[in-house]
Amino acid sequence: VNENDQSSWKDTCNFAKNMVKELEKWDKTMRAFAAKELTSLANEWMEDDDENENAEPITEEVFAERISLSSLIFSFEDEFTVYYDDDDMFWGHTVEVYGSIDKGIVSVNIAG
Repeated sequence: VNENDQSSWKDTCNFAKNMVKELEKWDKTMRAFAAKELTSLANEWMEDDDENENAEPITEEVFAERISLSSLIFSFEDEFTVYYDDDDMFWGHTVEVYGSIDKGIVSVNIAG
C-alpha cells in the first residue's frame, strides 16, 4: 500500500477481497494464459534436460494442471502478481502472472 495515503489501504484490501472471492475463476484464467504463453518454452527446457529427453511433450492442458498457486501480491494501484510453482518444468523457477483489475491479465514470465 501507499503508506502516505490511507485510502489506498482500504482500496487494496477491497481489491484483494474481490479477487479472492472469485479466485477459482481468476486461477483458471491465469493458468490458461500462462499455459498458452509458456508451454512451448517448457518443452524447450524439457528437451535440454537429459533425464526427460524421451518424455511426452507438455500440452497446454498439462501445463495448466501442473502449476500450483503459491502466492498473491496486491498493490495499491489495483495491480497484482500471482506466483505459481512450476512443478520443475523450468527447473524450479517460478511462473509469475501480472495484471490489474482494469486490464486483466497483462503478462506472464518465469523468474527465480
